[in-house]
Amino acid sequence: MGAELDRPAGPLLAVAACLSLHSAGRRARPTSRSPARLRRLLEPPPCETPCPGAAPPSSFPPPPCGDLGGAVVGRGRVSGARRRSGRLWEGWSSVRVFGRGPGGAEVRVFDLDDGRGMRARVTDLGAALVGLDVPDASGRTADVVLGFDSAEEYAGEANPHMGATVGRVANRVSGAAFELDGAEHRLTANEPPNHLHGGGAGRLGLLVWRAVAADAGSVVLECESPAGSEGYPGRLRVRAAYRLGGGALEVSYRAESDAATPVNLTNHAYFDLAGAGEEGGVLGHRLRVEADRYTPVGEGMLPTGRVEPVEGPLDLRAGRRIGDGVAELAADPVVAGYDHNFVLRGGGGVRTAAVLSDPASGRVMELETDQPCLQVYSGNRVPRGLAGKGGRVYGPRGSVCLEPQGYPDAPNRPEFPGAVLRPGEVYERTIRYRFRAG
Repeated sequence: MGAELDRPAGPLLAVAACLSLHSAGRRARPTSRSPARLRRLLEPPPCETPCPGAAPPSSFPPPPCGDLGGAVVGRGRVSGARRRSGRLWEGWSSVRVFGRGPGGAEVRVFDLDDGRGMRARVTDLGAALVGLDVPDASGRTADVVLGFDSAEEYAGEANPHMGATVGRVANRVSGAAFELDGAEHRLTANEPPNHLHGGGAGRLGLLVWRAVAADAGSVVLECESPAGSEGYPGRLRVRAAYRLGGGALEVSYRAESDAATPVNLTNHAYFDLAGAGEEGGVLGHRLRVEADRYTPVGEGMLPTGRVEPVEGPLDLRAGRRIGDGVAELAADPVVAGYDHNFVLRGGGGVRTAAVLSDPASGRVMELETDQPCLQVYSGNRVPRGLAGKGGRVYGPRGSVCLEPQGYPDAPNRPEFPGAVLRPGEVYERTIRYRFRAG
């Protein structure tokens, strides 16, 4: 499972345990199947009185429900009272208002700090990573993920899923439909005629999630995707936990459903280890991918169903300058750069999937995951002149996405390992970004 992350010292603060989401559905409590440390993080004591507006009892138990005791959620710290009286331990987590999301819902950003020079910013809109400050060998920090300055921009049509939790099903579902247990399900064709990254307004990356717990170096968010959302069956509960420490940012996903449904979650962060994101800026980075095979695609960027050996610009096993590979792939009428799914070596646990390095800054990022595949995308279709955070201007190939995932279009590809989550099962996946400076 890789090295244990150091947890920043400091008391735990559960925030917004009773906040409503898009609907007033019941919320999941962590179950005994959670790892012990995560369970401790997620389980504040139950309320003495029910949450206002709580739904009737169901097979999905209500959430832990902490009284914030007058806690302030705004531009500054959030503090609560003691647990002993059904309230929360005093603690802190820097929380800022980030703007308004779909439907006018208030959106916030949680600032995480490992106390050693790394800082991360996570928003409850789409459980997205919106900032990640990483020092170089001289101790100078740079924000290595692309993004925007406000929730309104993240909710806008120009946002190419930056930093978002993607799902219910990452990548494409051919024909925006699939058959499961004898029933056909029609999905939103948001990339006609196909379905991409969970669809439209109901995709996980556009929901305002509920903050369950946070402390100086971590935040846990939950959301519920109702049955029928974007065409998917089953009511899906999802938890995203971000933990910063030990030179790494870990993102873990957990999901449960009350009916069979496909699930394939990932994070869609765009990385530039130099911290700029300018057009062509990532071409000087080097990338190594621990994969001997990949899944070729045809028209519409849909997998053909074959799994073939990597060769030429797709052979990244020894490391390669991204710009050299992009130059060889630029004439490809389908991908025009890197936008390929690699089948990772090994399986069954968290292991190294890729290593990205920037010779100019000396920053190195090692990606670890327990997912079977990795989508490498060199930002070929990022709009030229896209206005980003801090006045920066983004463009094509100014960043690279490394998206751990299941096999693409698995709901329609019986030759690929399946992606169906059934009642009583738990979907759990881990992504870890580990940094060092050379």
